[in-house]
Amino acid sequence: MGCRSAGFRRQVVEYEGYQVSMLEGQGRGGPDLVLLHGLGDRGSTWALMLRRLAKGPWGRILIPDMPGFGYSLVPEADVQRLNLDDGARFLSILIEQNCSKGAFVVGNSLGGWIACLSLQRNPEGVLGALLLSPAGFMSPEELKQAGDLFAHPDAQKFAQACLPDAPFIVRRAARRLMAPVLESDVVQSFVRLDSRDHLLVPGALAGLEHRLRVLWGRRDGILPQSCLRRMQDELGDRVVIEDGLGHAPQRTRPGLVLRELGQLRQQTEG
Repeated sequence: MGCRSAGFRRQVVEYEGYQVSMLEGQGRGGPDLVLLHGLGDRGSTWALMLRRLAKGPWGRILIPDMPGFGYSLVPEADVQRLNLDDGARFLSILIEQNCSKGAFVVGNSLGGWIACLSLQRNPEGVLGALLLSPAGFMSPEELKQAGDLFAHPDAQKFAQACLPDAPFIVRRAARRLMAPVLESDVVQSFVRLDSRDHLLVPGALAGLEHRLRVLWGRRDGILPQSCLRRMQDELGDRVVIEDGLGHAPQRTRPGLVLRELGQLRQQTEG
């Protein structure tokens, strides 16, 4: 499925002097929506959801390649300065400049972490966030464990850890695509960052719980399963657990993601 057939078009927008590539589409009416990819990924990760989103109860739909990722290249000298604060600020500015009434956000992995930080700092802009296998709820030890997969990249091992619920042929194709990305400067720079101060400590999201929903897979091999309890302590039954699910449900179970996105809207409106 091409983006054009789903009514999406690619455009380039300015962000703090950088050229950011973004897919933009339109639903049939409703709140705006932003989809945020994870570390080493890009906006195309949402491709299987686009046609149904365009037919769904949404307004403007924005799917950026975050600065430094995908087609949103930044000067080599600036790569090492990109961090979680940049990600949260980017999301807040993107919503502020394009979504007059705020937006719902779906974030996978690093994108989920950034969505939480942006919600904390800009609660008027983020109406609600669906977090798919979100990073950020880890202990410092768990953060290091997850980072090791990126710091010592093995594309075959990574594809299996990320997409255990995908057919073998899909994992094989993903392995070829992942190899150069995992070794890229921007991914390795993020891995080397000391992000411990950005971890979501107990109570960090107090008062915002009703605007958050998590989809978590028991087969996720990227993030430690031990951080599940921390998410449940913070968000209770808003954490939805699927036994057969891996780390990137937007690629393997797009219908499930859309279902949980609908549940998030009901949750925020209730």
